[in-house]
Amino acid sequence: MAPNFRRRRTLALGLPLCLGLAISACSPSPGTAAPTERAVAQSFVERLVLPNYTQLVAQTAALQEAIQRLSENPSDAQLAATRQAWLTARRTWETSESWAFVPAETDGFDGAMDDWPVNRKDLATALGNEHFGPDTFAALSDTAKGFHGIEWVLFGGRTGTPPTAAQLTASERTYLRLAADDLHRQATGLLASWSGPQGFGARFSRPAEAGTAVQEMVQGVIGLLQEGGDEKLGQPLNTRDPRTLESADSGNTQADLVANVEGARRVLMATGLVDLIGSRDPDLARQIDRQSAAAVAMAKGLPDPLNGALSDPAARRAMEALISQLHSTAKLVERSVPLLS
Repeated sequence: MAPNFRRRRTLALGLPLCLGLAISACSPSPGTAAPTERAVAQSFVERLVLPNYTQLVAQTAALQEAIQRLSENPSDAQLAATRQAWLTARRTWETSESWAFVPAETDGFDGAMDDWPVNRKDLATALGNEHFGPDTFAALSDTAKGFHGIEWVLFGGRTGTPPTAAQLTASERTYLRLAADDLHRQATGLLASWSGPQGFGARFSRPAEAGTAVQEMVQGVIGLLQEGGDEKLGQPLNTRDPRTLESADSGNTQADLVANVEGARRVLMATGLVDLIGSRDPDLARQIDRQSAAAVAMAKGLPDPLNGALSDPAARRAMEALISQLHSTAKLVERSVPLLS
């Protein structure tokens, strides 16, 4: 099995897109009370997590439908539409990476949907079976399923060249249908795990758990920023091998990074978290605001795609600068941990 670079960042909680939000804050206005920890946790669930996962369920269903149409009537136009459906769902998922903690982690949704790097060897071997079917699919590891398995087939991971619709084999079309069904099932389960009066979202924002919930949010942001610098950018810079980029086959790594950092900033700014920090250290809150905004801007300024830029001196400098920015922003957010304890 290929090595697994997924992060692991969970706190013990004491319990077994609409995302285009206006983002502006650094500390409460004079005379305005800071939000409570419970209000921050509730806002996180209601304004970020549930809308994002609801959108993901709809978009993975759209990907299912696109793949079904591609399978039934292969055409290059439908293949292009299917690739776009993958990219659309991918952005929504990547925006959620900073809250891929319980239950995304403990219930296995994160790994089932987004384990990487893709297990090219096992996937190629399985797809070489002319009788590929549900049993063959079920025997594959998470690293040969999910977003990256689908990407590998749709965007030509085997050959390095995107296939035409006519070049997709019967086994590949069957795999795509089964993988899309599984991805949608995982997204649906993830949304359900956070929803309703007995769901994790309700427990997350209970008064008795609100302090730990806020710490979970903070650790999610820190972990995402560190992963972006150390793994998603750091490793490809060290190896100069495009295959070590997370979404190498689709050339979507830069968009992944933008979505990651924007999602982390939304946790900070759209939930009242930075206002809460600002009530205890206004200068720290202002620094977090400025530095997280700078990280988003720097991610947007990276070459797109990154695949051919790993040996380009100017591109490498831009990537190194973003790594430094992600690390420095993570350290600022870490300074809030004792303030919120």
